[in-house]
Amino acid sequence: MTLVNNRYELQRPIGSGGMGIVFYAEDRLTHQPVALKRVVADTEIGGKGVALAQEFRMLASVRHPNIISVLDYGFDEEGTPYLTMELLRGSRTIVDAAQGKPLGAQVDLILQMLEALAYLHRRSILHRDLKPDNVLVGPDGRVRLLDFGLARVLTHSTRLTDEGMVGTFGYMAPELFNDADNTAASDLYAVGIIAAEMITGEHVFDRSNLARLITDIVFRPPDLQQVRQQAPTLLPIIERLLDKDPAARFQDTHTLIKAIHAAMGTTPPPEPEAVRESYLQASRFVGRRQELEQLLAALDRAEAGQGSLWLISGESGVGKSRLVEELGIRAMARGALVLRGQAVREAARTYELWREIARRLALTPDISDRDAAALRDLVPDIETLVGRPIRELPTLHGEDLRLRLVAVIAHLIRRQAERRGHPVLLLLEDIHWTQESADLLRALAAQCHAMHLMICATYRSDEAPDLPGEFPDGRILRLGRLERDQIARLSESMLGLTGRRTDLIDFLMRETEGNVFFVVEIVRALAAEVDRLSDIPNMDLPQRVTAGGIETVIRRRLEHIPAEHRTLTEQAAVCGRRIEPALMSDLSDRDQVQRWLIACTQIAVFDIQDGEWRFAHDKLRETLLADLEEPTRAEHNRRIAEALERVYTDTLDDVAARLADHWQAAGRTEKASHYAARAAAIMERAGDLKAALGMVDRALAGDGTQPQAALLLMKGRILEDLSRYDEAVETLQAAGERANTGAIRAEVLGYLSRIHHVHGEYD
Repeated sequence: MTLVNNRYELQRPIGSGGMGIVFYAEDRLTHQPVALKRVVADTEIGGKGVALAQEFRMLASVRHPNIISVLDYGFDEEGTPYLTMELLRGSRTIVDAAQGKPLGAQVDLILQMLEALAYLHRRSILHRDLKPDNVLVGPDGRVRLLDFGLARVLTHSTRLTDEGMVGTFGYMAPELFNDADNTAASDLYAVGIIAAEMITGEHVFDRSNLARLITDIVFRPPDLQQVRQQAPTLLPIIERLLDKDPAARFQDTHTLIKAIHAAMGTTPPPEPEAVRESYLQASRFVGRRQELEQLLAALDRAEAGQGSLWLISGESGVGKSRLVEELGIRAMARGALVLRGQAVREAARTYELWREIARRLALTPDISDRDAAALRDLVPDIETLVGRPIRELPTLHGEDLRLRLVAVIAHLIRRQAERRGHPVLLLLEDIHWTQESADLLRALAAQCHAMHLMICATYRSDEAPDLPGEFPDGRILRLGRLERDQIARLSESMLGLTGRRTDLIDFLMRETEGNVFFVVEIVRALAAEVDRLSDIPNMDLPQRVTAGGIETVIRRRLEHIPAEHRTLTEQAAVCGRRIEPALMSDLSDRDQVQRWLIACTQIAVFDIQDGEWRFAHDKLRETLLADLEEPTRAEHNRRIAEALERVYTDTLDDVAARLADHWQAAGRTEKASHYAARAAAIMERAGDLKAALGMVDRALAGDGTQPQAALLLMKGRILEDLSRYDEAVETLQAAGERANTGAIRAEVLGYLSRIHHVHGEYD
């Protein structure tokens, strides 16, 4: 068994080419299959590792329905680059998929390929290695482009096979054999070769001999006789694409797309919403250069063993997540291990922020049984991850549990940094929504100054202005809104050079006041009024984008959710920001859930981070919740609570707090009280005392069906642990008065005696 970074288990090769071998692999964290590409040994990496990592970074930022999704990337223990992609089952090359199809269907495939290429060219990315093997068609008929950009960095040794060279050279433009630079026109030359091959089933040059092939490409006209016979309307277009002079070819994809529609007698359709969204979602990172440089300098210090905690502050939508995402990309390019945690507003499992981080640390090579056992509190399936039985450690509570977790997390981070020779970067988002996780963070931050560890934690300054005072070891980085020139660059990244039009920038400044999220939403609203994003700079701008401000803009965006998916989206909003496909599949048909996830992702209501679906921004979810009428909200909560009980029937402790919330919102106080009591006991054991106190109070305020004496006893213990002794004594005395068993009375007396002893009260 071969492991890559101790995470991906390679099963078998499923493809190869000049730049790498593709394996069918299983992700040990998600238990999902992926396609993992490793650069082959014959590829000369040398000192190009940083450049290659930058290319991988670019690949990971690309989002388009006709471009393969890159899930993860990095370098393995031997320094070999790899990337993981979504696994395309049953795919064929675009040439194979075109065979036997009518011309209209073939042209549709060509146009999909061109939409993907247009997206890359808009972002100043040339493919450089366009050939049928890099243009795949899935069973759903959707074209996916892959392997773009890498050819700029990788050079091939002479040991590359003749077959491999023919596969690449057969689609190279003539000027490239004379050391000319790649251009958009050279990419479009390859499109012409592929299009002719799709129509005729044959390459336009004789490929039986490599030397003859290169000579023919440079000097001889291509054989287009079969194109003339089978697709005469496209002949002038393909002839122009294959002109030896790059200046005589089409110079951009949009002009080519229009020419194909004109030749076929069809009207170019409006820009598909999914394509439009791909430009908006991948808008360029702008306006935070100084802040990013500060963080990168801190990462350099962490490399030297001088770690730090950074608190990234700003209002919602100002760009905190985008900044730490960019930092994470740069850190991975430098070889750091990047671990992410997301706090959630809703009551959830204790230490929710740390659970995914702990899962990644559980993959540390040769993790000891004791370390694995210590992680069990955060990673219930630890035995599955490490592949062996793990004995349980003694149960700890409160501060003792927190200290054990801090110790094992710090130890495993040190081991990871030593093994990699690079630091570990923790990216923690929305820490204003958590308390017990913040306690653990505070304890870890106190140690990180002497570790190869950097921690970046984001929080909303408008919701938690006093949070920095809780982290004396933290350095604060406050993000303000964008300036005018920064908005201009952001607009250009979405709309092209014409996006810098003065009146457009004035409009965006006036409507958004520099909030990044608002800028993208306003552009999205304007896009609804035109056929293509590129038409926005030429439209007559309104005085205001809409009455009602940005909230109305967001509501208009949510109106794009297909009617058949509206209920599921509302239910997902009630559940929380993270989407749970298993839970949603209990609420609806599994196939419908898949269609729903894809549809909402294409309109950017959802996105994917670290392999998990979530609402693209919490403001979208907040707006959905604000618009729910109370009867509908109660019904959604009831159905979600019932689904949670079914899906998590064997692990109800993990969702007890959520069940308490949902049953409370559904108006079922007896069930809410039951789960509140259960959640309070779990939180008390985990040391999350403030949350436990809130839960036990909810259980006591319920319908009275829960055992009052036991709840009061629990509350008294919690108050004692919080050093609120007077309240603890009063509560414990009330528990004793209601006790109906000798065991509870004895326990009450024991706690009262201990409190009196601590205070020297012996009478």
